[in-house]
Amino acid sequence: MKDKLEKYVTENKASFDVYEPGEDAWNKIASKIKKTRVYHLNYKTVLVRVAAVLIIFFSSYYFHSYMHNRKNNERFALKDKIQENLFINPEMVETEAYYTNLVSDKLVELRQYTNTYPEIENDVKYDLNELDSVYTEIKKDLKDNVANDEVIEAMIQNYRLKLKILEDLLEQLKQSQNSNQNEQQIHEI
Repeated sequence: MKDKLEKYVTENKASFDVYEPGEDAWNKIASKIKKTRVYHLNYKTVLVRVAAVLIIFFSSYYFHSYMHNRKNNERFALKDKIQENLFINPEMVETEAYYTNLVSDKLVELRQYTNTYPEIENDVKYDLNELDSVYTEIKKDLKDNVANDEVIEAMIQNYRLKLKILEDLLEQLKQSQNSNQNEQQIHEI
């Protein structure tokens, strides 16, 4: 089908060229065509823009460099602190991790009862914060007296005291819950 149309157009091309559009048609078309603008370069404007781009580039480069160096300094400080703690006493670091895990396990177990007794949670947090502040003071003493076994023993005693408080509290809560269950069973009978 396309071939027939194309053949017809090529054979009758002369008959299509008989009519020419009027002058008004060309004027309308010309008015709708966008005229191209001629830009004049103002060297002052170009220089200001180039300077702004350079200032932004260099300031971002120095900011990035500053932040990168700051992170590296923080890493080195943390690494030095870790090595300092390991230098103090590796067994103490291991003991500290052991007791920290025990205390956190007891706290998880205690959270089961905080729905029933919400005031206990605040009391326990207060007591543990007090013990933590004492522990921080003891740790400062350890930095001063590295080989002092009494300071290390005081740190361990602090953790044992935390565990004792939590264990006693859990035992009381379990007994209280058991007695409440027994009373409910008695009332049901």
